[in-house]
Amino acid sequence: MNEVEKWQALSVNEVQELFKDSQKDFWISGGWAIDIFLGEQTRPHDDLDISISRADQIYFQDLLKG
Repeated sequence: MNEVEKWQALSVNEVQELFKDSQKDFWISGGWAIDIFLGEQTRPHDDLDISISRADQIYFQDLLKG
């Protein structure tokens, strides 16, 4: 099994937990953002898109190390 096959997206709750102590803003984007706005999951999602400010990219890279 290669590395791509081992990859699995985090859930919305897992991302919120991962970033709960973050000092920077982040946004859930894409299909999940639409579903959160609608208040229901409208279709299966294979991934979770997160947006951050370009100015904060080093902060998030350091946060996610390891």
